[in-house]
Parts: sequence; structure tokens; C-alpha cells
Amino acid sequence: WPGVGTTPVLLYRAWFTTASGFSETTTLRFSASSTPPGYSLDAQSASIVSDGGCIYALEPSNALVSASGGADSFNVNTAAECAWTASPSDAWIHTTSSGTGPGSVSYSIDANPSTQSRVGTITVGGQTFTITQDGAAEPPTSVIALSGDLAFGDVTVGQSPTRTLTISNSGNADLTVASLTYPAGFTGAWTGRIPPGRSTNITVTFAPATANNYGGTVTVNSDATGGTNTLPISGRGIMPPPGTLAIGEQVLNPELDRQTGLFYQQVVVTNIGTQPVEGLRLSVTNLPAGVWCLSATGTNQGMPFVEFCGTIKPNQTLTLTLAYYSANRQAPVGVRVIIEPTVVSPPPLLTGQLQTLRNAYLRPDGKMTVEFDTQPGRTYAVQYQSDLNGEWKQAQPTVRGTGLRMLWLDSGPPQTETPPEAGARFYRVIVLP
Repeated sequence: WPGVGTTPVLLYRAWFTTASGFSETTTLRFSASSTPPGYSLDAQSASIVSDGGCIYALEPSNALVSASGGADSFNVNTAAECAWTASPSDAWIHTTSSGTGPGSVSYSIDANPSTQSRVGTITVGGQTFTITQDGAAEPPTSVIALSGDLAFGDVTVGQSPTRTLTISNSGNADLTVASLTYPAGFTGAWTGRIPPGRSTNITVTFAPATANNYGGTVTVNSDATGGTNTLPISGRGIMPPPGTLAIGEQVLNPELDRQTGLFYQQVVVTNIGTQPVEGLRLSVTNLPAGVWCLSATGTNQGMPFVEFCGTIKPNQTLTLTLAYYSANRQAPVGVRVIIEPTVVSPPPLLTGQLQTLRNAYLRPDGKMTVEFDTQPGRTYAVQYQSDLNGEWKQAQPTVRGTGLRMLWLDSGPPQTETPPEAGARFYRVIVLP
């Protein structure tokens, strides 16, 4: 200042603030509206230069990437003179981008080998770009498991009991079963697909051919990626006692026979023993109300039974036909029979007055129809023989007259010893006193 020697005197101090990133030189000029007496102000100027700091902004600031990876980019916003370099945080993030001023960062992401998601970053000018990558999908799996009690124990030769094998899939993909492998004596085929979290039941049959020990492992052949596909199985075949009968099947025809107005049930019986059986008894169970078994030859504690007199040799199979009358003309569904070997004496040959036969003919189904007139309340016995020179045999059971024409049907056992189509057959009807 003039008048103050050569040393300037600082009368005022001022601070100026500039935006970050500002780097130009700015000239400020000073003036005074008035000066103290004896002083003067020369026009002065000063230069202001910023400190060089830069501001960076990333757009967008994050990204979501699929598990398979890929490539993308984001923008860097900053002043034209501001330099920057992109720095990834992890080896699975790749970028070499750098620049000065506004620009973009290109990057690529590796596939994620893990089922867990992961997070990484790219840093630019102190700003963070966040990358979140999905985990890989769970690999498809089909995990097999077998369960079930397949220890059959002692089983009589000729019989074939069943048990249940359960195949389960606890994986996340379908399990495809191609086949099942069994040791000798056991069977139970199945193929198909089992969805995740589901199971299927297989019926396994044990049919010993001889008195012997059977066993081993059931193996399920499939495309399972894990689990256990085997299960122990065992059983022992034993010889049946002499003269043992087994029911193979019992089938009720649900259709009403329009000629007789009756329902018929076929019961297949096999002698699985080593000795002949000289007779049998079938006990009829689960008879609905209003249904009667017209083949019954007696009752035991209210349960009707049917007896058959005849020899059944070892391994011989016999089909017996039972007749049922239903008051409401509905099939007696659920009727079952229980079998037991027993000695049955031939029914006595009844005597009485001969009744005139009106007709006799063989039906297409192999049953013989015998027609004769009846009187109400009278009892009639049908007798048969294979030729007129032999002895007459008594058919079972006797029938009660209704006053109408009777259509008596010969279905073979247990009414007669053999089916009518087995050979020539002659009939006569006796009216009992």
C-alpha cells in the first residue's frame, strides 16, 4: 500500500469456494468505494485455481446377473479432465476399462459353479458398482429308496402269497424304472416313472416250486442318481399236508341269467397236496340280506354250505358253480367262500313218482337245461347217469316246486360230479312223497 513503505498491509481477508473439479484460473479484481485519508487503492488482481478434486457418479449403480454369467456395461459420469480406472473385486469379474472424463465400463461375468448366489463389485473413482449373481440351479437328481417286508416265511408249495414292495423317489427329478430283478421263486414286474417326492407300490409274489429255502436281493433297475436300489427278500417252501385244497379264484358273474333269474359264481379249487381228496365243503360268507345260495346242501350256525362228493387227485383243478337268488335282482357283490377238505358221503338215491320232462337241451355256455312242471310245496329230485345201463346218481340239492315250470340248470360240480359236456347224460325227475 502506498505510504506504508514497501510492505503491504493486509486490511481484509476473503475466502472463495469453488466446485470440486473446477480447474480454470479465475482473475478477481478489487476496488474500494472509499479509502482512508492519505491512502489509495491500486487496482489489484488475484488468480484462483481449484485443488484438482473430481466427483464420479455411476449409472446404474448395480446389476443382477444370471448364473450363466454374461457381459454388460455401465456409465461413468465425471468432469472432462477427471481420469478413472475400473477395478474388480473378484476373479470372476473381468474388466480393463479406464478413461478420462465421461465414459463407460464394459465388464464380463463368469458362470457361477455354485448353487449359492454371490456378490462382487467394480470400483471407479471411489464409487462402487455392485454385481449380484444368481446361484446355479440344483442339478437334477432321482434318489431311490426301497421299503417293505419281503420276508414271506413258510409257504406251502402250490400256494402263492403276495407282499408289497414300495419304491420311493426323494430327488427333484423323475425316477424311471426299467425293470425289477428277483431271485428264483419271486415275481413282481413293473416299469414306469415316479415323480419327485412320490412312491409306488409293487405286488411281489412268492410261489415256491419245491420244499426249499429261497432268498436273495430284489434289484430295481432305474436311472437313479443316488440312493439304494436293493432290498432283501426271503421265503421257505414247505410240502403241503396230504390232501390240501386251495382256492385259486372265485368270480361272481354280475349279470343276471335271464333264463333262470339267478346269479352264478365260479370257484376254482386245486388239490395242492400229495394225496387225493375224497370230498370238500364250501362255506358261503358275506351273503347280503335278501340273497340265498340255492346250491347249499345245508347250514352250519346259520351259514350255508355246499358239499361235493367226488375224488380230487393231487394237482387236479376243479371248477364249482354256485347259484344265488337275489330278491332285488342285484348281484350279491362281496360273497366269498371258505374251503375245507372233508369226507362227503354220496347223497342217497331218493325214490318217488317219476315226473314228465318237458324239455332238455345243452346251452351254448355248456350248461344243461332240464324243464319240468312243478306243484307248489312239493319236493323234486333230479337224477342223472351217463348211459341207461348204469346206476342213477342223485344231483344236489333237491328243489322245491312253485307251481310253475322249473328250469333246472346242470352246471356240473357241485350239483353233479362232472360237467354235462363231459359226455352223454340222461336225466329223470322224481317227485318225493
